[in-house]
Amino acid sequence: MTLRYLFAFAAVSIALAACSPGDRGWYRVDDYAPLPSGPGVGEIRVAHTVIGEDMPEGLNKTAATELVTGLFRKDLSNDGQVVVAEYPAGQASSPTLYSTLTRVAVKQVNGSGRLLEAAVAVKLTRDGKTLLEKTYTRTWTEADAPDYQTAWREALPPAMLEIRNDIIAAVSR
Repeated sequence: MTLRYLFAFAAVSIALAACSPGDRGWYRVDDYAPLPSGPGVGEIRVAHTVIGEDMPEGLNKTAATELVTGLFRKDLSNDGQVVVAEYPAGQASSPTLYSTLTRVAVKQVNGSGRLLEAAVAVKLTRDGKTLLEKTYTRTWTEADAPDYQTAWREALPPAMLEIRNDIIAAVSR
């Protein structure tokens, strides 16, 4: 599947601009339900997500960083498939995942943010060698743009599964 559904990360981050996650009606990492995948590959360290400059005005970058990092950790730990460790200072022999939320474009429709475009860059390294480096991008027309809840429930799980499968394939080589 070539990112037919991508990155509700953006929708998640957009919500942070309006209010803090966890407020009534907003989703949190604990609410996210990853889709199952194949066998795991051991320990992967997850660095804190970097939030790029091309974000909606007012975005709480600290909260967005924690939310997106938490989503990667939860997704990769799904069903015990991959054990995720806290990212330590210095080199590590375990693969390390770096992610950057690079672009989010939103349109306000009747007081609700609609996601027009989102992109996240992912880099997986081990012992200084790049195993995977890819940017996942998804755009929607104004008519098809999902709201926050739709993006969280319908677009995020398949997008994360695609990224997880790419990570598992890269580590397995």
